[in-house]
Amino acid sequence: MCDYFDWNDDDKKLMISLRYCSHEICVALTQPTYWQELTKGTSISILTKGHFVPKELEGIIANDDPSRLQLILQREHEEDKKRLEEISWIIYRRFFADPREDPELNGYDRDTDKIIVSASLYNSLSILRFHTNQYLLGVGNNKIIDIENLLGISITIDQSLPNFYRFLTPSNKDTTITNLFTVLIKTLVKQAQYQYLIAFTFRHAPSIVRSVIRMKEFNEPVQLQYAKNYKRKRAEQDEKQSITSNTKKSKADSNQNVKDEITPDEKIC
Repeated sequence: MCDYFDWNDDDKKLMISLRYCSHEICVALTQPTYWQELTKGTSISILTKGHFVPKELEGIIANDDPSRLQLILQREHEEDKKRLEEISWIIYRRFFADPREDPELNGYDRDTDKIIVSASLYNSLSILRFHTNQYLLGVGNNKIIDIENLLGISITIDQSLPNFYRFLTPSNKDTTITNLFTVLIKTLVKQAQYQYLIAFTFRHAPSIVRSVIRMKEFNEPVQLQYAKNYKRKRAEQDEKQSITSNTKKSKADSNQNVKDEITPDEKIC
């Protein structure tokens, strides 16, 4: 999901919101190697701005605190105008209109005869608050070592690109081993992504809670006054209802006394 594609007035700058986007889309769209091919031979520059906010927190934390992740494309020369427009459509179709997983990222690589599982984890937090390698791989890569020992395989980790990992293991004739390798690595990735969500929440929750408390304190006098007025009106209504009920009961008792004094054989008129 994309929040907006926003061109400036002179069509020299395009700002693409990455709000609500997954780790996978944000990592793919911020890879230098991806942009080097698209912008080759042009004056177009690309930069990112803002923080990657997990989509689960959208609607909970303020829109501008922290600022959301944006991709900014900018051209210097008029002759690059058409190319910038072409790039915008490439991005839209590949990542937003009909997003598809790149087959080269996961599966069997014929050239190396290896099984590949890729991982994307965009991190906008400091390394002290969220250390990607530690959460994904474990201390001293112990999570990966555990999988190697369990399945009796060797795993190579490629970290040549920012926020992106490739886990490779030699192809195995036993599909059960291959499937377990794939499942376990993908589970580690999902686990790390959820841990990022937790870390991000703890980093920004204090400001959220403070704003809620301030709002509560601001509204409390109004709420107290409303509660007092409500209780007063309710008491008045209960009193009126009680008087009405007592009056009806008194009339009913009076009528019943008259009936009790008349015998069945006595003529009224």
